[in-house]
Amino acid sequence: MRLRSLAGRRLDREGRIRITSQRYRTRERNLEAARERLADLIRKALERPKRRKKTRRPAWAERERREEKRRRALKKSLRRPPPSDAEA
Repeated sequence: MRLRSLAGRRLDREGRIRITSQRYRTRERNLEAARERLADLIRKALERPKRRKKTRRPAWAERERREEKRRRALKKSLRRPPPSDAEA
């Protein structure tokens, strides 16, 4: 499964991985380079990805963020015109 996702667009409809190489002048060296790239891809697919560590914002940062939000809301509410007596 991981190999398929790593192969990306190099995977054809039949599920075959197609790797090309035109780095060298000779066909043999290009074949060798393509095989090496395939081996690298397989090695990379066999490596287990690191698990993501769940992180959380510290409590003080959350409080600070909420306070800043409250101050911004107050500032914006003061920009509004005062309600007229007809509306109330």
